[in-house]
Amino acid sequence: MVDRSATKKISRFDIKDPAIKDFIEAVHKNITEKADNSQNRSPVDFVQENRIFELFCADKYITPKTCAEKMNHSYRYNLTPDDVIKKFDIQGIKTREERIEFIGLVGEKVDAFIKLLLYKNKNDIEAFDSAHIQLMKKFDKSSRAKRFSRRATELEKFTGRIFCFMLFTKHPELNIYKDIAALEEFGNGRAHSVYQVMFKQIKHILKIQDNDEKQQENELLRSTLQMQETDIKNLNENFEAQLQERMAEFFSNFNSDKYGNILDAVISAYGGIQQLRKKGVEVPIELSDLFPLINNLKNFVRDNEISPIIRLGSVHQMTKADIEKISGEYSGSPFLDSSEIKTVKVISPGWYYKSQDIQISRPRLKEERNDSTD
Repeated sequence: MVDRSATKKISRFDIKDPAIKDFIEAVHKNITEKADNSQNRSPVDFVQENRIFELFCADKYITPKTCAEKMNHSYRYNLTPDDVIKKFDIQGIKTREERIEFIGLVGEKVDAFIKLLLYKNKNDIEAFDSAHIQLMKKFDKSSRAKRFSRRATELEKFTGRIFCFMLFTKHPELNIYKDIAALEEFGNGRAHSVYQVMFKQIKHILKIQDNDEKQQENELLRSTLQMQETDIKNLNENFEAQLQERMAEFFSNFNSDKYGNILDAVISAYGGIQQLRKKGVEVPIELSDLFPLINNLKNFVRDNEISPIIRLGSVHQMTKADIEKISGEYSGSPFLDSSEIKTVKVISPGWYYKSQDIQISRPRLKEERNDSTD
């Protein structure tokens, strides 16, 4: 587990309070059922990424490098900063700024929930709803398309997952049954169902009821059906997530230093062939079979939805923020301040997999000095 001793708390819960005790029991029961149900077991090992998320719940400003170092020290992993970044990339959280803002907004939602649980004041429900709406408007790109749908989006499920870990991070006294150990094995689907139980329990504590009893029954039915649907589809969704992650890992090896940056070599060789053809250069017959091979490799890259982030060999005027925006690796003299602009040349374009959903390789940029002859 991560060290939560430095986490700021609003106030400790009195676990002898009947309402708090009922809350803990309801959450524990749900987590135990989900963990024990063999149909809900996932082929994906979520423990590693959940431990990463716990560190960000404890400190939203933690850097991927520091996170990887703590993980490697505590659990003997061999993670890199890129491994940490990819865990958020898969969930649609692409940049450091987005990570900080997302974790901060979930934190506001958790703080509003804690206040509801501590003081049991119905008027505080508005702060909770406001935090949720603000978070969805900012990050959930699919929310507009599902205006009339009761189905949770992937962002809502991921939010529920982070919510659960952050609640236990802020208030470890709620973890009397050591439920967080079981929770670490949950992906978005099962963790979101735990969040739904938490919210249902707070409504029970606050005795929030709809004016129309029929509407209340319909809401309960929809919620039950949604949870059942989540359980049924959980295996398939997690398998697809695992497959996509494995595919991304496979293609990332294509552009690793270990294998000679194959993706970069393909695009460079293809560009060179095009230049030779334009100039009408005759190629030795011994190399004639090489051109179709390179062309086929180029088509393979395209057909598998692998695309460069920035054009190889292009020269740009960029600030430090511009480079960070594309997760670029920069080599050259240090930036003196945030407004300084440097001339940089793209020596490796970086690559996206599946229409920018996953970054499998980072662009490499080299400073072009005034005395350069390039």
